[in-house]
Amino acid sequence: MALMTITLNDAPGLHTRSAKVAFAQRALQLAAMELAHCGGNLSSGDIIGTGADGAPHTSLGIWMFDVTEG
Repeated sequence: MALMTITLNDAPGLHTRSAKVAFAQRALQLAAMELAHCGGNLSSGDIIGTGADGAPHTSLGIWMFDVTEG
């Protein structure tokens, strides 16, 4: 079994539901890329991308991955 948890930081300036969904989608894509790049060798990391205000190299949140052998 595997468990992945993603916690997103509050993104000020996102006032519409569609903007919040787009922000979450991008953060999920970045987290998936990080997991794929490390090949499962890391169990957590920061989600770094462009912030809602356009600032580069912003922490959008964190991801955690746990694989239980069974």
